[in-house]
Amino acid sequence: MSFNTVYLKAIGISKDYNSSIALADIDFSLCGGEIHSVLGSKGAGKSTMMRILSGALPVDKGYFEIFGKQHRRFTPVMAREIGMQSLYESQYLMQDLTVAENIFMGEYIANSVGFVNYRKLREKAEDILKRLNVPMDPDTLPVNLGEFEKQVVQLARVYANNARIVLADNIASSFTNGQKQKMVEILKEMSASGIGIVYFTHMLEDAIRISDRITVLRDGKRVCVEERKSFDTQVLIREMVGYDESMSVCLNLTREDEDKTTFLKLACAAENNKNILEYLKAAISFINGHLDDSISPKDVADAVHLSSGYLMMLFKNHMDTSIMEFIYKQRIEKSKSMLAEKGKKISEVASDVGIPNSQYFSVLFKKYTDMTPKEYRKTQGV
Repeated sequence: MSFNTVYLKAIGISKDYNSSIALADIDFSLCGGEIHSVLGSKGAGKSTMMRILSGALPVDKGYFEIFGKQHRRFTPVMAREIGMQSLYESQYLMQDLTVAENIFMGEYIANSVGFVNYRKLREKAEDILKRLNVPMDPDTLPVNLGEFEKQVVQLARVYANNARIVLADNIASSFTNGQKQKMVEILKEMSASGIGIVYFTHMLEDAIRISDRITVLRDGKRVCVEERKSFDTQVLIREMVGYDESMSVCLNLTREDEDKTTFLKLACAAENNKNILEYLKAAISFINGHLDDSISPKDVADAVHLSSGYLMMLFKNHMDTSIMEFIYKQRIEKSKSMLAEKGKKISEVASDVGIPNSQYFSVLFKKYTDMTPKEYRKTQGV
């Protein structure tokens, strides 16, 4: 598909925070009907770029061209006026308004005497939800919706506001594969109608699945731009994280895989493939180095540049446990040497290994050692 009309250009945009460079001389463009992903690890500059493009954050250097008009100063009000809609991973819905009222918030339909015409509001909301092909009662409240349905309400606002440009910040990262596929279908339908979409994500699989073009950010710099016809998983991974000798081992994971976005086949054959275990080793190393911190499976997956699902699969296949279970086991193991110290309270030990609730710590300790912390201390003469 060719994209002839440029909706948005950012030329040389830069942003510093207290002498720390967040974005450095970024050029970026978006055409009508295109899905252009901005891909990068945590700290790459994606959130800063999203805020700048939405007008929420001023640039230190650079300017914009939007629908052919140059802007050096850009604000959220201007963004709304030109038809730009921002979507976020956290769904911002008014809890005391119905789905229909949330969809048309700020764009209410009035009757002949100036009051809100709720019948027409509901009818138009129903039409949009049918277009999105997601069954939903327009009269229900957000409290009755799941996370996916709440995100759909945000997407419905794109049509309610007649948006021409959509900025989507990692909106599908927490969904199931089926929900992600539905989200892809919705976004592709929007792009087919001529809407230009900028999709910000750290998930390589999501970017490859949805994009016509991918821009990779690393350390606040644009390091590459790839067209769909030339997407190369190895190149994108290398550009996201930087290249060193250790990365060459991990890049071998996808070299012989026909579907370069999927690690499932390799994971199933991982007993005969030592390379994929490098991800597992890296995850275990990260966990052991952060036992004192509050870490989640997603934090671990992000640290080794895999999706949470793939990493969970590796842990299940090779460790016969979940990521969270492994984290707790390591914390309990670490706590043993601390419990052997005289004068140290059990609550202090629990807190030191990242389990603030001492009662829960005792339950976990009993689960993994068949004795309570007090019983273990007796075996150590404390």
